[in-house]
Formats: sequence, structure tokens, C-alpha cells
Amino acid sequence: MPESAMTQEAIARTRSRRGLPQPHSRPTVTEEELRLKDYITPEDVMNLSCITKDYLCSHDANVYDIDFIRFKIRDMDSGVTLFEVAKPAGYDPKQHHTPGEVIDPDAGRFVRYHFSQGFLKLQSVGAT
Repeated sequence: MPESAMTQEAIARTRSRRGLPQPHSRPTVTEEELRLKDYITPEDVMNLSCITKDYLCSHDANVYDIDFIRFKIRDMDSGVTLFEVAKPAGYDPKQHHTPGEVIDPDAGRFVRYHFSQGFLKLQSVGAT
């Protein structure tokens, strides 16, 4: 199955589980259209037809200073951990840069992972 078909299948399953209409009943939206909005909802994001080129909100939008220190994806039926990443205990990014060096505020916001086609066949996936 081509990757785009697998992605559409995964999106359809997610929409179904959340009780959202399938794509054919709602118009798709582009990243550019979302960037023109004052406020982006989860439903807006579900109407995207592809991944975004960049983040939809700036690092400054984190007004509650939320810091994700650990992220795990697992198969809920078997309990098998499919992916896990964590910041080292006590990690301070300012200690790993030279004085005067510009620190990219988005540096810790991106994790890339690739799953096999079997991932899309899982019935229940959890993230914590």
C-alpha cells in the first residue's frame, strides 16, 4: 500500500474514533490557511490533508512553560513500547552552549520517528 494511502487510512481511523466526519464530508484546509487564523482548533488540524512544513504555533505560545521531558508510544493491546525518548535528568541546554551563541528555541520540539506498515494495523495506540 502506498504511504499516502496508509496515511489517509490512519487519518480516517482517527477521525472515526473521535467521532469526527470523514474527509469527504468536510473541506480540507492548508497550512497557509491555518496560519491566517487567530486560533487553531484540533478540528482544524484534523482537516489538514498533509503534514505541515513548520510548527503551527511559535515557541512563545507556550505561556504555561510546559516542558516535555519524556514521550512514549505503545501498543495498548500488548503493552509493547514502540517508541520512547527522554531528556537526560538535570539537562540544561544553556550549559551545552558557548557564551553568546544563539539558542534555537525550537531545537527540542522535534522528534522524527519512522514506523513500519504494521504500525497502522494496530488497533489501539497510546502516547504518554
